[in-house]
Amino acid sequence: MLGVQALSAYHAAAACWRIGMNLGQPNGNSTRHITTVCSAARTFDTMSRAPERRQAKPLSIPIGRPASRIWDDAPNPTEVILALEETCRADQAPPQTPTPPATPITWTPEQRAAVETLRREKENEGLDIANTESILPGCGMIPTENPTPSRPPTSAAASA
Repeated sequence: MLGVQALSAYHAAAACWRIGMNLGQPNGNSTRHITTVCSAARTFDTMSRAPERRQAKPLSIPIGRPASRIWDDAPNPTEVILALEETCRADQAPPQTPTPPATPITWTPEQRAAVETLRREKENEGLDIANTESILPGCGMIPTENPTPSRPPTSAAASA
């Protein structure tokens, strides 16, 4: 149990370190993440020293206790799981595997273009993309200098 706790503290420290030191996208929470890293690292250090204090020793077998049983006749775990599977599916129809089509499906370039056009129409249904400010005809975006209140400023607009 101590090993699992120490491993969890180590992974918490590593994850927070990655978030706190993300220099590509800095944010104001970096200090909080680095503080959490220090706390998790101290926890990991404490947890890794705990087994040294306990000095785990093998248990001695009490006098008069019979020898341990050797499990040569134990069932195979795979067979046990398969038997349980059969028991659980006893009242169900066996699962059907899908049959592949007789002829392979091939798309012509015209069919692909028609599907792409239909996808775009359904994706943007109800939106007036052609008349929306800062949206290009290919659905690209142009960051505006003064964004609307619902849109956060981009890094280019924020640095200006």
